[in-house]
Amino acid sequence: MKKLMCAMLAVLCLAALAGCGSKTVESNVPEILKTVPTLTVHCGENSTEGLQGTHEWWYDNGDGTQTSFIADSLHPLQCKEYMSPLNISAQSSQPITARLEFSVVPDSIIAARRWSVDSFHGPGEPVDDGHYEVLVYILEPEGDTEDVRQFFIELPYGGYVYEVTALWESNELFGGEVSYSFYTEAPMLRCTEDLCGYPLVEDMGE
Repeated sequence: MKKLMCAMLAVLCLAALAGCGSKTVESNVPEILKTVPTLTVHCGENSTEGLQGTHEWWYDNGDGTQTSFIADSLHPLQCKEYMSPLNISAQSSQPITARLEFSVVPDSIIAARRWSVDSFHGPGEPVDDGHYEVLVYILEPEGDTEDVRQFFIELPYGGYVYEVTALWESNELFGGEVSYSFYTEAPMLRCTEDLCGYPLVEDMGE
């Protein structure tokens, strides 16, 4: 399936989205970044590190030359053994929101997609690349503050595999494109009226 590009929306208020905090972090950009930035995915009190996948990166050597490198990787559906799951829970039918925290904030998220965890394969097995587009929400800092641009995604309840591709292009001394992957796990829930949207038989006195 053709790779779907991520739709990017500006968000004025994320408080209505249940599940995760939206605390900002201070920007701490090094003068020259020689290694690929890291990604931590936060949801409530839980978090996990994104697994670095295919990437291209370059940095200035300070002498008029540049160092660049390209690395390929297995498909995210072949990398379960290298990932730690993000455990999520839901108290209502409201969306669960995860915050994408990069060690160096990217200029944009150029793609985001997900699959069911049932699609996980072994390293030597063929991969069915059918996937769903994931919306990425952006919260821009207001005014002259030390806050930085933040990225959020909505997590449907259940087990899913995610791939997020970020782009750094505005810095004159380093930049590149990096893909990260992670997956979610969720406990089985007893269906309630709030979660399922209809009264249960026992609640109707039958």
